Amino acid sequence: MNVLFIVDHAPDYRENFFRLLSKQCDLTVLSHPCEPDGLSAPDSRSGYTYLELPIQKKGPFFLIVNKMEVKFSDYDVICVDFNPRHLWRLYLFLKNKSYWQKWVWWGHIYGKSNNFLLDKIRFYLLQRSASVLVYSKSIAETLKKGLSETPVISINNTQAKKSDFMNLPWPSSDILQFIFVGRPQQRKRLDRIVKMAEQFPFTHWRLIGPDMEEFMLSHHESLPENIDCFGKTTGKELIKHFQWSHAVVNPGHLGLLISNAALHNRPILIQKNEQHAPEIILAEEADQVFIDFDSKEETRAFFEMLQNDITILKEAAERLQKTAKKNYTIEHMVEKHIEGFRIAFDG
Repeated sequence: MNVLFIVDHAPDYRENFFRLLSKQCDLTVLSHPCEPDGLSAPDSRSGYTYLELPIQKKGPFFLIVNKMEVKFSDYDVICVDFNPRHLWRLYLFLKNKSYWQKWVWWGHIYGKSNNFLLDKIRFYLLQRSASVLVYSKSIAETLKKGLSETPVISINNTQAKKSDFMNLPWPSSDILQFIFVGRPQQRKRLDRIVKMAEQFPFTHWRLIGPDMEEFMLSHHESLPENIDCFGKTTGKELIKHFQWSHAVVNPGHLGLLISNAALHNRPILIQKNEQHAPEIILAEEADQVFIDFDSKEETRAFFEMLQNDITILKEAAERLQKTAKKNYTIEHMVEKHIEGFRIAFDG
């Protein structure tokens, strides 16, 4: 089965997935460059063909810079990241009805903007494809209400391999220790961590990720002493940070950080009433800790409770890893992708 997979980006955290998927099909990944959007490409790519397509932004839309040297008719399956801002993808789909029977829409499906017109366009496109692969069960359930004939499959988006799960020992420190792993983007709301560090001197925080050292330098006068910043960290060095921590804290928009927490057997504390990515469903299924970090009363009561007993964190970590091992692994993702591809291939 010859598969063309068109995605917005193919960053380092997708590499294990693409490699494993390439063992089940002849895979070509067509992607836009990672670096302009602040993502990191993998050190190497293996098992599949990788094609890069530079684009430029015009208003809210993305346009192709150079002519594509891709013969789409050569592929048995065309799987495409559903992002209407990439007009060339919509043009390719609408112009070539012969592709519809082998076309698989993929991804979040619902963006930040939703209205009646966008819904009409969305369902018009989706119902004309062979199948639809979506990030989470909640998205699949919503789409199935309007797509009676097009199969919709949840891939349970993750970055965790079965063999990667580990059972790290818990820190013996009397000081409560927390980590955040990611980029210092505004939507991540690291300002909430700064306020909690100031409010609770019996806590210690580590912020880890690309551009985090620059974040520290730009905030050096306002960061309390119980916050440390580290740059991009991977492998054994990242494991050390998780082992140091009692929990992962996500004070803003939640994405694949929850998968990382599950891998390292740590619970995750999540901001209530935030617009999270579809991966939030894993946190809900595993009954993780949801807190309003803007509420001084709520956060104080919670952290003072932890001073006396961290059992709630250990139990949450156990639930998270158990749930992730069962249904949120890259191996499970590959199975669901092949299921969706097979529908298109068998046509």
